[in-house]
Amino acid sequence: MKKILVMFSFLVGILYSQTLLWDYYYEGTGGWTDYAGKIIYGSDGNIYACGTTCEAPYQYDFTFTVMSYDTMGNLRWQYIKNTVNNSGDEAVYITEGGDGNLYVCGSIAGKLAVVSLTKDGNERWVYQTNEDGFANAEIVWFDGNVYTCGYIYPAGSSTADIYVLSLTSDGNFRWDYIYTNPDYSDQAHALAVDSLNGNIYVAGELLAPGVIQTQHFLFVVALSTQGYEKWTYIYDDPSFDDLKSGETIVTDGNKVYVGGAYGQDALVVALDIAGNYLWEDYEDFDSHISAQDNMIIGSDGNLYVASGDGHLNSVYIYSLTPDGSLRWVNNIASSMASFKGVSLTEGVDGDIYATCIVQAQGYQIPVIRIAKTGILKYTYLYPARNGGDWGMSITAGDNGKIYACGWSANPQSYNNKDWVVFGIHPALDVKENNTIKFTDKFIITYTVSHSKLSLNIDSPNSGRVDFRIYDPAGRILSSESKILSAGKNKIFLKIDPQNAPLFITAEYRGKTYKNKIIFLK
Repeated sequence: MKKILVMFSFLVGILYSQTLLWDYYYEGTGGWTDYAGKIIYGSDGNIYACGTTCEAPYQYDFTFTVMSYDTMGNLRWQYIKNTVNNSGDEAVYITEGGDGNLYVCGSIAGKLAVVSLTKDGNERWVYQTNEDGFANAEIVWFDGNVYTCGYIYPAGSSTADIYVLSLTSDGNFRWDYIYTNPDYSDQAHALAVDSLNGNIYVAGELLAPGVIQTQHFLFVVALSTQGYEKWTYIYDDPSFDDLKSGETIVTDGNKVYVGGAYGQDALVVALDIAGNYLWEDYEDFDSHISAQDNMIIGSDGNLYVASGDGHLNSVYIYSLTPDGSLRWVNNIASSMASFKGVSLTEGVDGDIYATCIVQAQGYQIPVIRIAKTGILKYTYLYPARNGGDWGMSITAGDNGKIYACGWSANPQSYNNKDWVVFGIHPALDVKENNTIKFTDKFIITYTVSHSKLSLNIDSPNSGRVDFRIYDPAGRILSSESKILSAGKNKIFLKIDPQNAPLFITAEYRGKTYKNKIIFLK
């Protein structure tokens, strides 16, 4: 029988104040959209986030923005690169170099740009291409140099070319690599460094005419650290005239793993370090892998993948072995929200943490904690101020804390998004068994069968208990009131495992009780 994971958690206290350490909002002076798109935990124990903010006097234009916080959430400094007519300014990715400095990539004044800062927020240098372009993928510091990728528009061209750039740590140009596909726009989406073999791997997509419509081809190129092309790989299925793209790439030094889209479904392709095809995994989720942080290699050597950029109201987190065998799939569903899997990280506790976009007004940023065995431990919901919040990036500190960022709708205007960064403590004051012991004399044990939750309640007094069952987004699915008699009681609540994971609260004599309940059958 296929395993079905059903989780019940007493919501109040678990999903809110019990785990939130701090949060920080920033509303740009331009009064429009601000967001933090990438977050990292520095070797100095501070948090660094980058993204874009809207600053006056340009209400609908954006700036290249980096901020730093201590582990208590206090703002250490803010860096804003505000150019004239800055509609093309955005900081996309941030990394810490082995030299202790910060390197940030994105776009400034419509040009592909890299900025280096000290950890105190002082600008070291700014590099911009002559051509219009955008660094929309990782920036990596390796062997004393910096590598990033994206696309540029060559002079006089209306179509984009795949672009890979290397700079010295002092900001001097080393080399660039351009892959030109005449008459069509192409993009690089992700970059990974193979420190064992000295290779730079870049994944993206090529466009070409198809039988019915324009085709997208998953594309991978391997470069030496000196910028020489070693090999290219193009994934194509001539029978399928639709999206096939490389959105994320990781390597363990023996294999190269590329995650992306096959239409609206998830695709992972494995290559050896010489560019030879090894295997592919295709998951018919009706949702695909859509971002650099959607796939990581865990400390156990297995792949962990998030897929949620599609039409269904769910995000899938799943795991593959290095040989491509599917280990498990966890479908984290919500009956009202449209999830997009965005960012994964591994905590110091060995669990996998994820945050994602929830595209529905009134919903919150989730932080999902899942064991490497596929068991969902909990979903934390960041308290929304006006709904429609987006979780864009997540990172784990060596202090055991988890930090996430994105945007949160401004309380005064749903369309006005504010930059948000927050920290949580993953340890919850809950028990993972089928007994809820409120006091020595008030005890609930439970079992789950099909669509029924059976509760055996030993109560010292008579009285009413109010139960509520929620989905992960905090929407009430059902509420029931039961009258208890003193002594032993047996009651039943209806549930729908298809909405799992579920959360439940029990209010008794003015107090709301909480406990984490996991049932696996």
